[in-house]
Amino acid sequence: MANGNFIGNNYLFPKILKTQNKDKIFIDIPSIWTQKKNSEKTKFSAYGYATYRLTILLPENSKDIKFDINTIRSAYKIWLNDSLCFETGNVGKNIDEHNPGLYNFNNFFLNQDFNLQNDTIQLIIQVSNYTVPNSSGIKNKIYIGNSNSILKAQNKINFLGYFAIGIFFIIGFYHFFIYFFRTREIATLFFGLMSLSVILRTMFSFEILESAMSNFNLFWFFIFIGTTQFSLFLNLYFYKLYKKEYGKIAIYITTISSGILTITAFLSPTITDKLTILYFAIIILSMLYLIFIVMPKSIKNKQKGIIWAYLGLLIMFLSSISDFLKVFSLHNLPYIAPYGFIAFTFFQAVNIAKRFSVSLTNNEKLNATLQYQNENLETIVKERTNTVEQQKEELISQNEELLQVSEELQSQAEELEVTNQELEKLSIVASETDNAVIIFDENYNLQWTNEAFAKIYGNTYQEFARQGRVNLITNTTVVNIEEILSECISEKKSVTYKAKVTVNKNIELWI
Repeated sequence: MANGNFIGNNYLFPKILKTQNKDKIFIDIPSIWTQKKNSEKTKFSAYGYATYRLTILLPENSKDIKFDINTIRSAYKIWLNDSLCFETGNVGKNIDEHNPGLYNFNNFFLNQDFNLQNDTIQLIIQVSNYTVPNSSGIKNKIYIGNSNSILKAQNKINFLGYFAIGIFFIIGFYHFFIYFFRTREIATLFFGLMSLSVILRTMFSFEILESAMSNFNLFWFFIFIGTTQFSLFLNLYFYKLYKKEYGKIAIYITTISSGILTITAFLSPTITDKLTILYFAIIILSMLYLIFIVMPKSIKNKQKGIIWAYLGLLIMFLSSISDFLKVFSLHNLPYIAPYGFIAFTFFQAVNIAKRFSVSLTNNEKLNATLQYQNENLETIVKERTNTVEQQKEELISQNEELLQVSEELQSQAEELEVTNQELEKLSIVASETDNAVIIFDENYNLQWTNEAFAKIYGNTYQEFARQGRVNLITNTTVVNIEEILSECISEKKSVTYKAKVTVNKNIELWI
């Protein structure tokens, strides 16, 4: 059993807490104290100090007890009954007295010599925060139990953390080696750098980085530099894979914004923590751009392995959203972004394997073709030589035919020129005579008349054409006109015949 309370903007010690009950408020853990209101009904400031008290009732003769309290940012002291058991940093009432610390209180064992009062433990935690606005209070769960169960839980978490880091480390250097041997595959370089940047975030999620470092400012620098570099390398990786679908303007915006935020990581934790939402916004927005614009275009263009890349990115996006909510104390679930990145890495490995498989299949087909050509080179050369010779002969034959056609065309052109000259002379003679002159084609259809024809018959060629009276055979009264014309053509001599012609429907002429 346990009973506790929260005293904001006050430091109270064990002996004082036994008699003083002023400003006591109950608060949920994990949470930040800005979510609570004081006795004046106003929210506590992110910068300040407070005392937490928890009374724990243990089973009788409880000796094998262990506490697991993860990092409380940014400075804190822990009291068990009247004994100060742990402190990190310097707990202060103002920014000058305050100094942040990093270490965890997770290795304290309650032994037989510990001062137990009726199997009761009073846990008191004094906390101050003037460094990180978003970390005021106790944001992690407190675990109390027998040493065996607590150690198992700690070992499990540590194993998962180091296992994830090991995976990212191997994946990162694997892609570095791929890039070393194939420098054209620059996407593998960006994927390797992205894997290493995730290591820093994983060390933060599993609180490994706190145990390895003592400088609080340097700790926050590594956290935020890893976040900005992850966003940069993620977008560069997809830009190199799907350059056709990923717009240049988008990669410029992502690169410049990540570069600017990288510079801000060198500032104090107070400033960088206020920019946390911008760090996450760049990651979330860039993932949304990939999910809703780049990936659908790639699917439409049937890019190799795009479905696997899409699934991996979607899982990593959802895990990043969960961590974003966790950072702002909107839920108390553990950080899961490292697992999301493991899933993303797995699907990317499938994507890359598929791309390499397709490339390998194409290479095998090319090698088989080259091997066949090498083994049958002489036969292939003969076949192609015969084909070329055959094509040559065909070209020569076509050339001869073209020359013959050209000669025929030339002869026809000369004949046409002579005919045109004769027609030109005839035209001059016909235009000067008072007799009607008519020219017909080989089917006896009217083609041309002179001016005398129009004067005699009262109609021009065009008017005869409109009336449909252009055929010599069908528009004459001479019965044997075809025999007369046939004699003219076959014997090449002039012929004479008589015919009566109606002019303007009223006048009849004999010609």
